[in-house]
Amino acid sequence: MAFWKENSVTPKRKFRFQVQFGSTDSSASDAAASTIYWWAKTIKVPSYTVESVEHHYLDNRYNFPGRVTWEDCEMSLVDPSSPDAVDGIMQLLALSGYKVKAETDAAETIGKIAASKKMDCIINLLDEAGTLIEKWTLNNCFIVGANLGDYDYASDDLREMSLTLKYDWATCEIITGGTTSATFNPQSGVSGTTIGRTIS
Repeated sequence: MAFWKENSVTPKRKFRFQVQFGSTDSSASDAAASTIYWWAKTIKVPSYTVESVEHHYLDNRYNFPGRVTWEDCEMSLVDPSSPDAVDGIMQLLALSGYKVKAETDAAETIGKIAASKKMDCIINLLDEAGTLIEKWTLNNCFIVGANLGDYDYASDDLREMSLTLKYDWATCEIITGGTTSATFNPQSGVSGTTIGRTIS
């Protein structure tokens, strides 16, 4: 029965979510590696596109699915000052290997291992009782864009910032009654498996 006619069925709501950055580094000791970002205002759910390859045979056209591309994830947040969101964002850049070079500095640069080891972004969707019902994980995630907002004497608005996150793939877990009832994780499948099409 449709959810608007059945009072025992509750649709998912957009505002019941939490954003968390979880560490993939087992030796990480800093608390920020698993902090709930309660100052996150909005975040885009992972999405993807599938390339299409067209093949011509005589006067017919056939389309075949190609590579899957995961789209960048946009996130907006306010700056609560304690904890200081700007400081956290700049620390993530520093942890990725970025340094302002001086003549005596070693030639250290940004690397994926350093940039992503503390940056698996987790999006938790909750129900009305605060129970986890859906969990998205952006694997090997790192920041590719940071807009730290602006200042304006004429505005009383909260300072807002935005981040653009890039990742290798997303994992989705659907939780029912406290138990994972469905999981999508392309990395747990058969090695080498790709999207394909069979013409019979």
